[in-house]
Amino acid sequence: MSRRKLIVLACVLGVVLLAGCFGPSEGELDGDMSEDEFDAFLEDREAAEQELETHTMSMEMDVSVDDGPSTGMSVDSAINDTATEGWAEYDMAGTTGPGQPSNFEAYFDDVFMYMDSGEDEWERLRLDDLEDDTTEEFWDVNETTATEEHYYYGDVSVEDDGDTVSVTTELEGDEMEAAVEESGEDVSGLQGWGSASFDDVTIEEEVDAETNLPLTVDMEGEISEDDDTATFSMQSEYDDHDEDVDAEIPDDVRDKAEDAGGIHHPMT
Repeated sequence: MSRRKLIVLACVLGVVLLAGCFGPSEGELDGDMSEDEFDAFLEDREAAEQELETHTMSMEMDVSVDDGPSTGMSVDSAINDTATEGWAEYDMAGTTGPGQPSNFEAYFDDVFMYMDSGEDEWERLRLDDLEDDTTEEFWDVNETTATEEHYYYGDVSVEDDGDTVSVTTELEGDEMEAAVEESGEDVSGLQGWGSASFDDVTIEEEVDAETNLPLTVDMEGEISEDDDTATFSMQSEYDDHDEDVDAEIPDDVRDKAEDAGGIHHPMT
């Protein structure tokens, strides 16, 4: 695998794997909750997330290969689950393929992704046709927090100060790979995934203790391929829960959008 592909793989997996159930079974649980209390907390959190109507999310990710210069990507987004509309702004310098934009806006509904192709032109891609579709969970904040498989395999520590519940999950490489495989996330289309492997991964989450809604999710770890190792870190923040957000798709975007000439995911 080339170094660029290792960087792309780390970026894509960082987004896909933080997809948000029950507590640790293979791993250990310690801290401020018993296993029954942790299971109840996760059930309450999932219920709150399922009822969430709007929110914003920002994410930053840095990847470096063999301690070389870091490559970053960031996403700012606003999601209206009730209207099934969303907006996102991407800065993906160093992760996109030749001829593909690294900075662009996109809008989503339940059928299409409208992607800014420059000079006030828009491409329309049908979500079902995206080769590596990482957008199908876009409408569910439950799918952008840690998965139950991470809790099952990892060692989990919980701190509850009355205002915020902090959950730290630590996974060794084989535990992370087992969590990925069992999560059902389709990473088979990512070139080079078959021989890449995880080293240790740490996921830290903060959840509002009153509303059970996510506040932050941080993740760091390593992916190795042959003699190359990519170190990655990702920080995401969630805000504006059930507040007014600007996610409506403008009429001129819908009117101007033309079907994309070739179906592709912007990170491949």
